[in-house]
Amino acid sequence: MPTEGTEKPLPLDTLLSSDEPAAFALQNPEAVASVLLVCDHASRRFPSSLGTMGLDLAARRCHLAWDIGAGELTRRLAESLGITAVLCEYSRLVVDCNRQLNDPGAFLEFGDGIVIPGNSNLQKDDKALRANEIYWSYHSAITHEIERLAKHGIKPVFVSVHSFTPVMKSKPRPWEIGVLWDRDRLTAEMFIRDFRDEGFVVGDNEPYSGKAP
Repeated sequence: MPTEGTEKPLPLDTLLSSDEPAAFALQNPEAVASVLLVCDHASRRFPSSLGTMGLDLAARRCHLAWDIGAGELTRRLAESLGITAVLCEYSRLVVDCNRQLNDPGAFLEFGDGIVIPGNSNLQKDDKALRANEIYWSYHSAITHEIERLAKHGIKPVFVSVHSFTPVMKSKPRPWEIGVLWDRDRLTAEMFIRDFRDEGFVVGDNEPYSGKAP
């Protein structure tokens, strides 16, 4: 990755250069299993065309830029369980693939005391470029994997792997693991029970709710 001041100029209609990673990575792409893993916030990488987005190194490494450890956990789970995983290869600060595009958090301007200059006053075309090259590419890959498994008669359990910071806005969070769910109560309860049996403090739809608004 380029260091500060060495960003490569790119055409205005291009976000990712030809020598940069694709928007997503696949782990075990040929696996046929009843579980599909995804990791929306696996990476803290910024496209070269965006430079540092005006952030210092500490900000680019903090929980606002990615879910720390989530990508590595997803890869290890995929390998150990022999299942497919789809991972986003760019920082959530470029575009948050775990948000609707009309959500203010999709292009976060301020969070947990940090201003993100690279997202200040983004124009519609800038947002569309990021969405087209990263957001939709990543979500299309997920759709492709669901459709691939469907051809084998499988409707997979969809597990999205995240991590959360233990302190948010100066408030400690007591949970060691959070199980977020919407409609599949039975699967969620199975995970919650098993984690608690192992001695973990588990949040049931905490620290965030998985239920659709």
